[in-house]
Amino acid sequence: MKKVTLFSSFLLLFSLNLIGRYPTDAQNNRLNARTPFDVGVVLDMESPLGKMSNICISMALEDFYTTHNNYTTELILHWRDSKQDIVDAASMGNIT
Repeated sequence: MKKVTLFSSFLLLFSLNLIGRYPTDAQNNRLNARTPFDVGVVLDMESPLGKMSNICISMALEDFYTTHNNYTTELILHWRDSKQDIVDAASMGNIT
């Protein structure tokens, strides 16, 4: 009888340990939820430097979130082409 009680206790503790290790769907959704943060990017898309900057920023942002998936803030980039006039491009931005 003592072996059965000991085995039952062990089985109960083992089961509770396994259940506690795996997060529920609600916990996964909360952990994976990200708060969007809007950022405006103004580049001259006609110049080689502007095109390269666009690619580098996009790659860096993707690499960052791949490596640091625990961050809860997500940068949302809003691209504007300055068309060689940065003042006009900046003035086209929406203020909300």
